[in-house]
This record gives sequence, C-alpha cells and structure tokens, in this order.
Amino acid sequence: MKNLSEKSLEVWGLLDDQERRAIRKDNPFRADRNEAIKALRRRGVGMDIIAEIAGFHIGHIKRLAGKIKPVAWEFNHKKIESKINRIEIVIADLLKELSEIKTNILTNIKDN
Repeated sequence: MKNLSEKSLEVWGLLDDQERRAIRKDNPFRADRNEAIKALRRRGVGMDIIAEIAGFHIGHIKRLAGKIKPVAWEFNHKKIESKINRIEIVIADLLKELSEIKTNILTNIKDN
C-alpha cells in the first residue's frame, strides 16, 4: 500500500477485509466497488480520503458519490431546523413582551 495520510490510515484500519477488497481500484466487479464507495460516503468518509484509500483520482469519486450526503448531515439539518423553530418561538414571545411594555409606557405617558 502506498503512503497514506494519517486520516486515511485511520479509516483503512477501521474497514474489514471485505470492504478493503471491494473499494480497491483493481476490483473487477465495478458495481460492487461503486456501491462500497457510496456506502463509505454515506457513512461520512470524505471524498478525498475515499480517493486515497481506493486508489482513484478525486474526480472519479466526485462523479460517483459527489451528490451523496453523509447521513450525519441529514440529522444535523433536522437539529438545526428544530433549533430555528425554537428561536422563532422565543422571538415571538419577546416581541409580544415588548409590545406589552410599549403599551404600558404609552398608557403612563397619556395618564401624566
């Protein structure tokens, strides 16, 4: 195996033998290899790391798996959406409170 970056070596070490054979450039079963590469991408492995450990140019990996977003991104999107909804509720409550304060101030000015 050629010299791999530290991160690539870490990912390579986490793969089992079947996954290692499946993603290699010299795998004659292209469909299996492509699915294995896409599976790594869905698991959150960066395209540069996949290219390095599979032996492909980054452009090939981008064409193959570039539109695949890691599953973790989908979960983060849902969390962010939930937090935005909470912020909107807090802002609505704050605006309501400010409106009440404004009304009280205007009432006090008219009374004086």
